[in-house]
Amino acid sequence: MPSAMTSFVGRVAETGAIVDLLRQDGVRLVTLTGPGGVGKTRLAIHVAGVIRDASPDDVVFVPLAALTDPRLVFPTIAQALGFPDGDDRAASARLAAYLDDRTTLLVLDSVERVTGCGPDLMALLAACPGVRLLATGRGPLVVSGEHVFPVSPLQTRAGAGAGPDARRRPDVVAEPPSAPGSPISDAVRLFIERVGAASPAHALTDDDLVAVARICERLDGLPLAIELAAARVAVLPVRALASRLGSRLPLLTGGPRDLPERQRTMRDAIAWSYDLLTPVERAVFRRLSVFIGGFSLAAAETVASQANSGPGEDLRGDPFMTSGPHGEADPLNVLQSLVQGSLLRHGGRPGEDQRLTMLETIREFGLERLEVEGETDAAEAARADWVSSLVVEAVPGLAGSDQARWLDRLESDHDNLRATLAWCLDRDPAMGLRLAAEVWPLWRLRFHAREGLDWLGRALASTPLDPSSSRANGLLGAGTLAWVQGELARAATSLDQARSMFAGLGDGAGEGWTLHAQGRLAWDEGQTDLARERFGAALTIFRRTGVADGAAMCLHGLGLAAYIAGDPAEGAALLRQALAGWEALGFRWGLACCVPGHLGDIARSEGENERAAALYRQSLALNWEHRDLENISWILIGLADTHVAAGRAEEAARLL
Repeated sequence: MPSAMTSFVGRVAETGAIVDLLRQDGVRLVTLTGPGGVGKTRLAIHVAGVIRDASPDDVVFVPLAALTDPRLVFPTIAQALGFPDGDDRAASARLAAYLDDRTTLLVLDSVERVTGCGPDLMALLAACPGVRLLATGRGPLVVSGEHVFPVSPLQTRAGAGAGPDARRRPDVVAEPPSAPGSPISDAVRLFIERVGAASPAHALTDDDLVAVARICERLDGLPLAIELAAARVAVLPVRALASRLGSRLPLLTGGPRDLPERQRTMRDAIAWSYDLLTPVERAVFRRLSVFIGGFSLAAAETVASQANSGPGEDLRGDPFMTSGPHGEADPLNVLQSLVQGSLLRHGGRPGEDQRLTMLETIREFGLERLEVEGETDAAEAARADWVSSLVVEAVPGLAGSDQARWLDRLESDHDNLRATLAWCLDRDPAMGLRLAAEVWPLWRLRFHAREGLDWLGRALASTPLDPSSSRANGLLGAGTLAWVQGELARAATSLDQARSMFAGLGDGAGEGWTLHAQGRLAWDEGQTDLARERFGAALTIFRRTGVADGAAMCLHGLGLAAYIAGDPAEGAALLRQALAGWEALGFRWGLACCVPGHLGDIARSEGENERAAALYRQSLALNWEHRDLENISWILIGLADTHVAAGRAEEAARLL
């Protein structure tokens, strides 16, 4: 086994899990997979050391990175065991005879270029019951009986990593805890230790830790990237280094000369994986690098299906070129290969549709290759087409009972939406205005009002003043978001322009929605009579045009106005009509969730505190289901007031 020349940091939970896996009956082959620079080899050596120290098993390390011919794997194993050179057939037979009655762990490092040896390795395991294999590679061997253990980057936030039981294992030595009151992550600890080893004179202070943590976050917690960055501290202060990591790869060079070439720079580490791909896989990988913050399978398939080979890449004979129904690449097969090669990762929150992500260092490499191949414009256009199709699909859902799910979908791809809007403002302002005009409910309901107002302002300023549905909707969105931001004069101007444009276009529904927004604006300005007038005018339009949800919203506004004007009975009756309208539509979101709360306000004003509390709780449950924080806040205030009235001050204080 190679001797460790540096300390091993973190990975307590992973070490314990791999050791336990290798000790299980029936587990003969474990493959550690992950992107270049994630620390697979170092972890495998550490695990092998733990097993060697705790048992009499023989442990043999077999480096395979230099091989490209699977037939050379067995001779290389034989050489590691001390056999003289021989051809692959002789080595196979001699290996089986030698290992037949031995208990041995073979550590096969870097199998990604010789995966064709997988069936022969399984035959060796079948002939030698005491042999186990611990392999490392960018992807699995893909053979029966293989247990794949994905190696993740180091945790970049303290307390986010190892499970509680890992540190109590007698055979796994935990790292010493950090100083009291200053917990640090494994990634930060690695950076600190490597700086201490490479530049002892550059002692890091507590003030440097914030910059170190930022560096580790930007480097995705990849150990190789962190070690390369730490080596730069000899010439570049930590805080200056953190500020220069906007482009990561140029800085991440200059690794130790005794390391393999692929581990001396981060770019080389990723290029090693990239070069193992087929031409089609490389083309798809490049295209997918335009996505920011991850992407859905649907997005990946759409963009991947448009991928072309780069200059000099001959796709004839590539297996993926004939796997589709018409001879084109099958996107799912390509995506699976990229995941197996550790260039893509499964991501997303529980309950979300399946999403894929790239580590940012890997994505940066993909963008470099995209530029080199002259494909950047085409890839960004493909992303824009996909975002546009997502928005078109989402618009009906944003106005329906499935609104929360569609908001979640758009929020998941908000970074891609932002990138597409920026691209549109440079290349296709009309498309940018259409997208912004259709997604402004996302910015309104998910608390991005300031950002949304900026996008709409730029899109409106970049397009002609000619009347259009997109422009009118954009003005309505800008007016609504300005109202949310408290910029009432700006809101009034935008809404006046929107109403006039909708009227000129003959769009009654649009005019009704703008009147409703103007009613809410008048309400906030204290002009209750004007608000009632506008809500009433909008209600007339909505009833004439059959816009049931708009009618319910106007009834809601009129009910509140009646209550404020001193007629709680009329207010309650109008609010119940609004609720009935929403229930008929199947809506359990938005303002429909507020009605029980407003009825609670009315009940509380009439001294019916117990009834008010029950209504507040009903409204709270509805809004909690849809994570509407704005509504939740005022409902909690009302519920607190009922506790005050009942003499429960502590309970009221807790809610406030």
